[in-house]
Amino acid sequence: MKKIVILIILAILSEQLFSQSETDRFRFLKLDMSVVKLFHKGKPIGSGFVIKNFYIVTNFHLVEQIIESKKNKEEINDTIYYNPSLHNELESQDDRTRNPAFVLSNFFENDTIYNYGKYSDLVILKSPNNKNLTSYLPISRKNYFRGDDVIAAGFPLALQNLTISSGIVGNEFFGPFVPKEISSLIPFARPWYGQSDFINAPGSSGGPVIKLGNTKDKDSIVGIVWGGRKALNQDISSLLIFYEEKLNDIVSKKDTFNIDLPEHRELFEKYIILNSLKLSNTQIPIFTNVYHLRELLDLIGLEY
Repeated sequence: MKKIVILIILAILSEQLFSQSETDRFRFLKLDMSVVKLFHKGKPIGSGFVIKNFYIVTNFHLVEQIIESKKNKEEINDTIYYNPSLHNELESQDDRTRNPAFVLSNFFENDTIYNYGKYSDLVILKSPNNKNLTSYLPISRKNYFRGDDVIAAGFPLALQNLTISSGIVGNEFFGPFVPKEISSLIPFARPWYGQSDFINAPGSSGGPVIKLGNTKDKDSIVGIVWGGRKALNQDISSLLIFYEEKLNDIVSKKDTFNIDLPEHRELFEKYIILNSLKLSNTQIPIFTNVYHLRELLDLIGLEY
């Protein structure tokens, strides 16, 4: 009788595990269909993702040259090509197997939208035919909190297939103030960013940061990958000098360095950790808060 009960329990657990696996499989399949790799002039430039009505969101800095040229009425190849991950195996060295999209004209015809996009590092693209766009990601109407579990999706290092990595929201902060002459044109004074520990590398920029819901239908975008915070190395260097001077001070006063002394060990450990961080050129992944995307879409008049 006990064996039968155990077998029933194992069968139920196996079914639950299989069901969970199926849920994750469909969740990630949706990302394969709604996160795109972007190209310009035949070269990969970053990532993007599809939102309601098949608009594509990405970083302003990835297409800034196009926007500036169009704004100044200069000639430029303004066609950006995209491929969802499921279609990247068809890639060739030209754009014939890819799908065209263009920056919305609002970004070079309207100063408010142009500056909002520039200082939030967001831009919206539209394909004339929506080819191969069959799914989109919902935008969260709530903000995230420190400690929230998130995943990031994109094409780091221009990899052929979509890369998904997990992390937590470690911090949030405001960027530098926008120039005074711009502050009257846009409804924010400083861009709002989040910090996480997911995988970040060139090519990840423009991809979505997603907070997972209880089901795949409740997953939603809480941010847009912006890049890595290299400026942190300046802080590391300052701290490294501080601890190095402390250690040198111990030696110069002929105070024998003793690793067993808690204060000596703490100084040495912090020096080693900071020196390792500096040498590794560590970047902390930064993403733009989805609040800016919602506000930008409101300015343009797009549904989400």
